[in-house]
Amino acid sequence: MIRIGLPKGVVKSKSVSLIESYVGGKVNADRLHFSVEENMDIYLLKHRDIPMMINKGILDFGITSSEWINEGNYDIKIYKELDWCDTRISLLSQKNRPVLSKVGSFTCVTEFPNTAVKYFQTIGRNDVNIQHVNGSTEGFVPTIFDCCVDCVETGHTLQTHNLQEEYVMHQSKIVVVGRRQVDRRVSEEIDRFLERLEMNYEIHSVNGM
Repeated sequence: MIRIGLPKGVVKSKSVSLIESYVGGKVNADRLHFSVEENMDIYLLKHRDIPMMINKGILDFGITSSEWINEGNYDIKIYKELDWCDTRISLLSQKNRPVLSKVGSFTCVTEFPNTAVKYFQTIGRNDVNIQHVNGSTEGFVPTIFDCCVDCVETGHTLQTHNLQEEYVMHQSKIVVVGRRQVDRRVSEEIDRFLERLEMNYEIHSVNGM
């Protein structure tokens, strides 16, 4: 059985479209599991879980955002970059109150603690108190924490919360990923998957989607 993980979130519609290309018609987008061909299952998952499950051998390959590979330091193979969205992982602080020039320790809240720790260590700031939470980090700045490390796409949330982008730690890419060592059957299916992605992209480009 070949198991593929596709992301939900802002790119869910693209994942669903790809699943529909397998089944040759519309699917119920509220479902999370699809048996699309003989001996093939596709799962709609959170970005963060896909590289972890590939790394553990639970999934054979899939699509995810590169910041979660970076965060987990997973040793998996990137087969292709996709032009699905444009996001980045950045250090955010209140406007006119930058933390990098701050004397003394400061606090930081983030979904990406490993990414944050690595960055602060590279600039010699080992005095940062980092708190891990799952989402909504911008809302904590500056009333509880001095800054946050979070994903930025349009910048709308920054403006809403009067925040500034101090430093870009990681430029994210949507990527096709898989285990480094796969058997011939999985390798051939990855090749077909990449061809299907290309065909699906061309069809949607022609249709203006």
